[in-house]
Amino acid sequence: MDKNNFIQSNIESISKDSNILLILIFSLVIGLLGFLFAKFEYAEYFPALAILLILLYYAAKSNDFWVVSSLMVLPFMLLSRDEEMKVTELFANAYLLCGLAFYFIKYHLIAREKIVENWGDLFLILFTLFTFTNIIIAFLNGVDFYEWLRGFLTLCLYLYYFPVKKFLKKKENLNYFLFAFCICIIAISTHHLNYIVYNAIRATFAYQLQSSLRINLTLMALAIFVSISFVFDVKSKLLKLLLIITMLLSTAAVITSFARATWLTVFALLVISMILLTRKQRFRILLVSFLSLIGLVLAFPNTISKADIYLKLVNKKFLSSTQGKSDISIRSRIFEYEGVYREINNYPISGSGINKKFSFKNILENSNTTYQTFTHNSFLHFWYMLGIPTTLCMIGFLIYFLVKSIYIFLIAKNMNVLQKKIAFITFCGLMIIILHSIISAQLVSLETIITVAISCSILNNELLLSFTDDTKF
Repeated sequence: MDKNNFIQSNIESISKDSNILLILIFSLVIGLLGFLFAKFEYAEYFPALAILLILLYYAAKSNDFWVVSSLMVLPFMLLSRDEEMKVTELFANAYLLCGLAFYFIKYHLIAREKIVENWGDLFLILFTLFTFTNIIIAFLNGVDFYEWLRGFLTLCLYLYYFPVKKFLKKKENLNYFLFAFCICIIAISTHHLNYIVYNAIRATFAYQLQSSLRINLTLMALAIFVSISFVFDVKSKLLKLLLIITMLLSTAAVITSFARATWLTVFALLVISMILLTRKQRFRILLVSFLSLIGLVLAFPNTISKADIYLKLVNKKFLSSTQGKSDISIRSRIFEYEGVYREINNYPISGSGINKKFSFKNILENSNTTYQTFTHNSFLHFWYMLGIPTTLCMIGFLIYFLVKSIYIFLIAKNMNVLQKKIAFITFCGLMIIILHSIISAQLVSLETIITVAISCSILNNELLLSFTDDTKF
């Protein structure tokens, strides 16, 4: 037996029972976590650890289980933004990252399934590989290893696209995905609205409402279009109800975020989305939205008396947009960009390293020198910390799916309404992200990474081809 046949026979024998390697890895994870918990005497976390390990066991056995359960776990990661990581956030991150590792080991390392199916896949794989090599430049520039690792692991979550795409290749899995997605969005939207109502009751001046939550906006905005696109096409009455609740709560959350860019982007996309609906469906959405708005106002009567404060804040937001460079926030961004450009000139190809700090004159804080790791432009931020090749890979990934969605939604003549709706979801998700990325560091935020992964994974050829007509699913 030659060398190649010997290797191939061993691979096939392992592939017959791929759970062997997963069990070994799982055992190592249990041993390591058990040692750490015993060493640092975190006995009170043992119940949470036990739940995590049980979930990881089933995640190792089934990608379908992991994708659905990971969506349920996401709120524990998305709702906690404290500097000190909570135990629930720690375990949620561990579940997502370990599940991602299990997926690649089981399906691509052992089963040898093809990983690159299109140009978008290739760009994402190259982005991840180039990002890993960033550790060298980060080390040379004195970036703390823990800070680099935390940023790198966050960017690795873009790979969430691959297991979700595999899951959504089966048409019957779309219902399970939508169910879990709705639960996730309802949780984060409810948390957002609870915070807004709490602030509104105590607010006396407009500036007190200006500190509204700005997290998870891209994900909640995507949820609006997922709900509108599928609410009339699902057979399950429970899922239809969840989609309606998701649409209403996420819309209310986006409106009360006081984020101008999000308002304008979502409004423009909502107008476009009406093209895909019949006149009767448009009327139903508008009627349900109007009645729900009345219901929310009546449910929180204390907020009615603060209507004048809301109007003052909205007026202030749009007036500041017309001031151009005289707006202090815009002038502050210019100083920030100048500071980033100075650093980019030092390492334009390789970048300066993930979470490398730069300095600039902050006129919002009495012109004191400020040191920070991000800039309010995602593409500039990627160029600064990752360099030109890695940044171009991410841009290529986004552009590939944006162009594909535009082609299916607007140009292709052989696509039915459901197929166009799927493409429209991708188009909306990517347009929201790209427009936001111009004015903020969205592409490094967890909610945006998940939004990108979901928006792109749903536009896979197998799912599109499974909808041969416009029948409900």
